[in-house]
Amino acid sequence: MYFDGNDVNYECDNKRYIYIARYLPVHSSEISNALDHLAMSFYDELKDKEKIVFASFGAGPGIDTYAFHRWLDKHRNDLSCKNITAFRIECCDEWTELAKEVMFSNSPQDFERKYYRNIVDVTTEDVNFSERFDIATLSYIVSELDESGVNKLIENIKNNKSECSYIVINDRNEPLVKEKIIKIMTAVADAGYRDYHYDSEHCGFSYPDDIYSSISPKVFRKSVYFVGKLK
Repeated sequence: MYFDGNDVNYECDNKRYIYIARYLPVHSSEISNALDHLAMSFYDELKDKEKIVFASFGAGPGIDTYAFHRWLDKHRNDLSCKNITAFRIECCDEWTELAKEVMFSNSPQDFERKYYRNIVDVTTEDVNFSERFDIATLSYIVSELDESGVNKLIENIKNNKSECSYIVINDRNEPLVKEKIIKIMTAVADAGYRDYHYDSEHCGFSYPDDIYSSISPKVFRKSVYFVGKLK
């Protein structure tokens, strides 16, 4: 987050709150919509799964899991799933308490649910889940990575996928970022993966004028996102 000339510093309580206020509506909208495209592409394979294991790599404040909950609620009449396990993988422990508030604010109460947090850096450390994931999301993490980070992330994805897993990557629509995403998708996904981009659509959430002027939230979806089935 770069706001009012301030560098990213997630150890600051106020900056973490501002980050959520600025980005939760738009980023959750981007991810939920990307999951819609995943479901459309692989509906026949997903619709009968009674349990889905979800993993958010570089999870931050839990926005990916919040978006996953939105997606489940939207498609509850189309999917058989009534049991979820969610893994939140994030190296910054300071996000933990806020992430609980974000994720549990729309957790599906009528589902069987388990949530795990893994405080590790997915770009430098080994990640080992107690269950292999069915769907993984990577939102605004790839843009932050160097080559070694990308390679370690690829390794961790491969080591934790199930026999039939899917991936969503959502990030800035910039050439260098897309190159890194394509490297990841080429390494982990089947050749038929798909990429999309938003054309500055409004996220659908309106801020009160005083809050909007104070924090300058992002309200337009402008990211690129890739969806695919893992090899």
